[in-house]
Amino acid sequence: AVYGHDHAARIADALLEPSTVDLTVKSDAEGWAERFGGLILPTGSVRLPVASGAIPALEGFEDGEWWVQDAAASLPAKLFSNLAGKRVADLCAAPGGKTAQLAAAGARVTALDQSGNRLKRLVGNLDRLCLSAETVEANMAEYRPGELFDAVLLDAPCSSTGTIRRHPDVLWTKGPEDIGKLAGLQERLLRHAL
Repeated sequence: AVYGHDHAARIADALLEPSTVDLTVKSDAEGWAERFGGLILPTGSVRLPVASGAIPALEGFEDGEWWVQDAAASLPAKLFSNLAGKRVADLCAAPGGKTAQLAAAGARVTALDQSGNRLKRLVGNLDRLCLSAETVEANMAEYRPGELFDAVLLDAPCSSTGTIRRHPDVLWTKGPEDIGKLAGLQERLLRHAL
């Protein structure tokens, strides 16, 4: 109804194309792009060719030289100015791509998530990357730090409708009523984060 039949059909066709894989690299984006035959995006991310193989088998993965992170997902952490030595909270942090970015920028990061299992995955990712952060398992809406942070990053729960290419089940698991509920939750979390 919003886009019209032709435009909606083009969107649907685009979703049938294989999704890209973007990497955030600790250093030497040009070198990693060259090694993988990829390209450097304006965000500084390295985009891999579509048929790149199993991620853990790629050079640099085990050594913690890079992590998979959509170029768009890497933008929020880049919006902060110099974070060296600053206390930063990453709320709703797991699986940890933004936490890794903040830690790599020199921040003292507190990574908070309400899921203990997701936090374990975050810690595993940070260990592989040789980065560290304090982790807190808590419901963000009820979290009260003893001391305020210098900066806060909130990647609030969303509908995932922007990730349909990677998660086609979203077409079946989310409906219009979910959007309203999530918008209300996002507003509550944002106000609390402030």
